[in-house]
Parts: sequence; structure tokens; C-alpha cells
Amino acid sequence: MAAVPIPSGPAAIARGKHLVESIGLCAECHGDNLSGDILEDDPLFVTLAPSNLTSGRGGVGGEYTDMLFVRAIRNGIDKDGNSMAIVPSYYYNIIGDEDIGSIVAYLKSLPPVDNDELQAMK
Repeated sequence: MAAVPIPSGPAAIARGKHLVESIGLCAECHGDNLSGDILEDDPLFVTLAPSNLTSGRGGVGGEYTDMLFVRAIRNGIDKDGNSMAIVPSYYYNIIGDEDIGSIVAYLKSLPPVDNDELQAMK
């Protein structure tokens, strides 16, 4: 996978925030502050708990490199190479490099939020 430049500065972060909130709809699964949310917890069927995207306790923000974020968004593959089946990567895969870079810049700027409920599920 080719490297995607990750911009810095307030304009890039604002663009990334706009994309995350209006086009990516990331809060629909990851929660309002992107610290993760439990969408479904049925022990007989499935537990769906999208990741905490911040660098807080239980979050991937402190673990993911720029390229891991890009791969997760574009290809729905986590840091261990596993499929993230509910990530709509088929849609995110068509977003241009500049916008993906802005999304990653925004995600990296998020304040850490601890999500003990998700941490307990690991």
C-alpha cells in the first residue's frame, strides 16, 4: 500500500473532523466522542463493539501508526491483520488520499478517552 501523506495544522484537522462527522458517520458506530460503543452484546449471537479510536485506555489511537489507520479505514484490516467486517471500507476505499490523510490527522488529534467497558471485553 502506498504511503498517504498525513497533513498537520488546524485546517487539516478541521477538514478531517468535518469528514468524520458528516461523511464518514464514524460516531454511528464508535460513539459520540469516538471512544467506542457496544452496538450488540448477545452472548448467543454476537458482540459488536467498535474500537475506541482515541489514545485513551482501551483505545487504538496510541497504538496505530498513520499507515495502520489508513489500512483500517480503507481496507477494514486491524493492526493484527484481522478483518473488521463491519467497517464500510468499500465506501472509504474511494476517498482520496488528501481526505484520508485529514481524517487520520483528526483522529490523532482526539483527546484520550478511557473506555473501561470496552477494555473489559478484551
